Amino acid sequence: MQFVYFDMGNVLLQFSHERQAEQMARVVGSTPARVWQILYEGASGLHWEFERGAVDADQFYSRFCEAVNARPNRAELERAANDIFWLNVPIVALVGHLHAAGYRLGVFSNTSSAHWDFCTSRFGILTTMFAVHALSFELQAMKPTPAAYTAAAKLAGVAPEHLFFTDDRPENVAAAVAAGWDAVVFQSVSQLHNEFRSRGLLLNY
Repeated sequence: MQFVYFDMGNVLLQFSHERQAEQMARVVGSTPARVWQILYEGASGLHWEFERGAVDADQFYSRFCEAVNARPNRAELERAANDIFWLNVPIVALVGHLHAAGYRLGVFSNTSSAHWDFCTSRFGILTTMFAVHALSFELQAMKPTPAAYTAAAKLAGVAPEHLFFTDDRPENVAAAVAAGWDAVVFQSVSQLHNEFRSRGLLLNY
């Protein structure tokens, strides 16, 4: 194991798409159900396009406003859309020990530029502990598509068999294994620590 990739959402950080829909609905005077439909319904949902890098922040704002037939204050809307994350505190110590032991760490996440900017401004661990950021909006490929894993491995600079990855979604882990990575579904910090120990990685933790 030469490089360790962590998923961001529901691994390093917790988040709530339901909170996002509720907060954005309040800003525009719509309903959470309607906002959810715009953002997440089907593969062509606006949020998924944002995460794929198919639209930028300006286009996201314009298309969302058009869909709800309103033009709210952009800063308020962006705050409502992005202030949906909180730190998974128990994982911080494990990440710190890996970093101190000299392991190269990366974040491999399906995320948008807006979410990433918000999270890095709030949670310093993302930039201080992780040297590589493989982000769907920059890669223009989302997990579990094979292209995302090829691009992430290239960013890490190691062969697939030397990569370890953990993600809360089984389909993303299965795709990593198919790409030749060592990968496990994230369930808890203690479970992940045991996975590292089983691979001969002994941490004073």
